[in-house]
Amino acid sequence: RLSMRIARPDGTFYVRAKGEEDPEPPKIGDVDVELFGKSAPAAVATFLAFALGDPASAEAPTYASAILDERGASSDGQQLPVVYAARRLRGVETRSIGGEQILVRSRDGGEVLSRNAELVAAKLRGEPSAVNHDAAGILTRQRGDAPQAFGLTVAGSKVLDATNQAFGRVVRDNNNLIEAVGALNAYSLDAVGPSTDVPGAAALYRAQKDAFRGAAKAFGDGRASKIFPGKLLRRVEITRVELL
Repeated sequence: RLSMRIARPDGTFYVRAKGEEDPEPPKIGDVDVELFGKSAPAAVATFLAFALGDPASAEAPTYASAILDERGASSDGQQLPVVYAARRLRGVETRSIGGEQILVRSRDGGEVLSRNAELVAAKLRGEPSAVNHDAAGILTRQRGDAPQAFGLTVAGSKVLDATNQAFGRVVRDNNNLIEAVGALNAYSLDAVGPSTDVPGAAALYRAQKDAFRGAAKAFGDGRASKIFPGKLLRRVEITRVELL
């Protein structure tokens, strides 16, 4: 069970006083998922090691602080119906080696996973997908992604079958949180640009936005690293994880 919450447009979650107007309150609820351990054992074991904590690594970060913050995109930049979580899990560092995101260690210097869990995670690249990405609510991971990262589909997509490994499915979502996440807007370099009737306007607007982000990074503005193509424009958090 993943306990989740979606913030108001202003990013807050608090309960407003009785009688105070709240036109768009936060959405809070639980999502129950079924894991396909027989079909995708390495993916499920790695997911559980971060969901509940690696029993042999007491300091391992967990999904209890994970953020769902990135809409998936195809190689040509088109948005896909999948939202990824935990790519930037607090306390975890990764490094890209040969196109594969490898766990390095926790930011305080400790090991992220025990040796046995790391050996299991090493099998992720070659493990088959348990099911097709044919519906909303498929628990998935992009091949080559960091071991702790996972995603939830917000609609079916055959495109994901070629790039992702499915290893679970949502079986209960009484508050329609998956649908609500799927309706959230995501940041795009092409969004809210000038009129497309002007020749070259969209390309110019995209270049300007990219340049401003690059300048902000150059001046050490840390906010720039928190805004990237595909980033959800609403805060979505996992607050608790439990095994049913």
